[in-house]
Amino acid sequence: MVVLNTPGQGVGEQGVGGQDATGAKPGAALPDDIGFLLGRVPQTVLLAAARDAARRDAEPHEILLARGALTVEDYYRALAGAAGARYAPFVPIDAAADPLADHNPAAAARVGMLRIAGGNGLRIAASPRGTRVARFVQALRDRPAAGRRLIVVPPQALTDAIAACGSDRLIRRSRTGLDRLADAMSARTRVTVWQERALWIALLVCLVLAAIHPAMTLALITIIVAVFFVGVICVRLLAATYGFGLKAGEADTLLGDAALPVYTVLVPLYREARQVPRLVEGLCRLDYPAHKLDIKMIAEADDAETVAALRRADLPAHFEILVVPDAKPKTKPKALCYALEFARGALVTIYDAEDLPEPDQLRRAATQLADAPKDVACIQARLAWYNWRETWITREMAIEYASLFDVFLPVLARFRLPLPLGGTSNHFRASALRAVGAWDAYNVTEDADLGLRLARAGYRSDVLDSTTWEEAPLKFTPWLRQRTRWIKGWIQTYLVHMRNPARLLADLGLRRFIAVQAVFGGIVVSAFAHPIFTGLIAWQITTGRFFDAGAGWVHWTLIWLGVFSLALGYLAGFGIAIAALRQRPLAWLVPELALLPFYWLMMSIAGIRALWQITRDPFHWEKTEHGVSRMSADMPPHVSDRGRDRWGAAPQATARLVGTRPDYAEHGWAEHSRAEHSREAAQAPDAPADSAADQSAQVRSARR
Repeated sequence: MVVLNTPGQGVGEQGVGGQDATGAKPGAALPDDIGFLLGRVPQTVLLAAARDAARRDAEPHEILLARGALTVEDYYRALAGAAGARYAPFVPIDAAADPLADHNPAAAARVGMLRIAGGNGLRIAASPRGTRVARFVQALRDRPAAGRRLIVVPPQALTDAIAACGSDRLIRRSRTGLDRLADAMSARTRVTVWQERALWIALLVCLVLAAIHPAMTLALITIIVAVFFVGVICVRLLAATYGFGLKAGEADTLLGDAALPVYTVLVPLYREARQVPRLVEGLCRLDYPAHKLDIKMIAEADDAETVAALRRADLPAHFEILVVPDAKPKTKPKALCYALEFARGALVTIYDAEDLPEPDQLRRAATQLADAPKDVACIQARLAWYNWRETWITREMAIEYASLFDVFLPVLARFRLPLPLGGTSNHFRASALRAVGAWDAYNVTEDADLGLRLARAGYRSDVLDSTTWEEAPLKFTPWLRQRTRWIKGWIQTYLVHMRNPARLLADLGLRRFIAVQAVFGGIVVSAFAHPIFTGLIAWQITTGRFFDAGAGWVHWTLIWLGVFSLALGYLAGFGIAIAALRQRPLAWLVPELALLPFYWLMMSIAGIRALWQITRDPFHWEKTEHGVSRMSADMPPHVSDRGRDRWGAAPQATARLVGTRPDYAEHGWAEHSRAEHSREAAQAPDAPADSAADQSAQVRSARR
């Protein structure tokens, strides 16, 4: 600890009488992680940081960095001076040394140290964080000679060095689900030997039966397809039935800063240089203490433009850049697994480049997971399109997303069925995520696969009543590419988990096993069954055979099975859509339901394309271009109780956005802290301050 002096006293002298301008007593001691800053940073600011840290369960230096009282580089330069070590803006690695020999890159990142030379010339690059900073200072105070072997670097420099030295191992682990995802549970093998044989045998049997009795063969295939088709329809009818009675769960009181865990936010980027400034600004609006945020901006090595944009950006101290080496497969889940090795948080979430989450989403997720049973490994926030009224495609996608995230997934969660997670805004317990091997690098719809793997491992997924706004494709071609990737991933997921049906049944139990067949298998099959049934009925009507009384049983089986399936499918689709539009509310979109059958037929085109790709290029990731909408991502639509849309900036919560970095004057932050402290002291029982729940309610008042 460093003992402070009052003005006019020497360092280390005990002050007597009076108090300084901050209200701290003369002679108050500074924590070790900021004591060495005395003389570089005003004493009032240091005292305010120490007091604020005690209230927020933080380290004082984290408060200073979050508030912008000094830069990360200046802090670690001062730390090097206090430790008697050398400071460097990057890690000088001896080409002959192997810094990570017999060491895990993730462990080196967690400890904040990297060996950079061997033998008698042992030197260590150090960049401690959190509570390790104070221990670092204390250890070197007792052994000052040890500082001569240390090089203190900023955290970003250490991360870059660990990533460079451990790239081979990190890539291998990201391909294998942190070495926990066996081949049997990964899409890197398209089909197993028995699956391939079964497909060929089924094809051969169909050809033989078709040669003997074509009509009966067609009826048999139609019945098999209809089983899956009707299965997913039944689940949708269940969702529609319960969807009208769904009520959003609200936390009575959100966790305060001191009770919040460290939260890692993974942000995968590829060819998103234009999005970087808006994205950083949006992430800084999150109502979560900056000292407990660990935001990883993930770029690809072959995307020089995005990497350069990130390097140029004035990133706050809680941001970090990770550059994934250029290696196949070039997929989002591989990049996420790579970044997870560096994650420091107890909770983990993903945001895409165009995402605009509600400001209190992380705090709400942390509160819900803290209250939830330990077997709840993930909660999925709602996704919606901020440009949903731009074209007819975006309007249909708005109906689709509202049906999925506002009704379908909540009902699945209510009945404790496996959830096909969305690709963003899913909030995980980091321990559970690592336990199941994280994401499959070879599955192009990694979220749906992960939701099923969590269920098989005995975990549950739930939903979060908070919305993340995204940008929907405006035209058919980009929509088709996106939808092709999604359906291809669902096919991959179903094939992977049906490699051993008996094991899947044992893992899930009969009820959830049937749900997987209906949801995962049924959605894939419905993409192909819908045009078959529609075409069959249309052909029968145009040829005049629809009401042919003399037709045989095969004819009537095909006709009425098709009619029944389509009628039930439309009923389920319209029912869940109406329930969803009522939830938002977006009642004025009801007339758009008339175009849903055409939208569903478009999915069949994507399904055929996905089937072709999975045989030719199964791991190809068709990227969706962002930033093309004419509507501003910073002004998502908010809908009044009457269902009429209006546009404008959402009212901000009364809570100060702790992720921002205001430029404080020399004593400005101390004065701000004193004012804040005075307000807290003045709060009496008869005049309570706004609670976290009140602030959250104001944030939610802008929702929809």
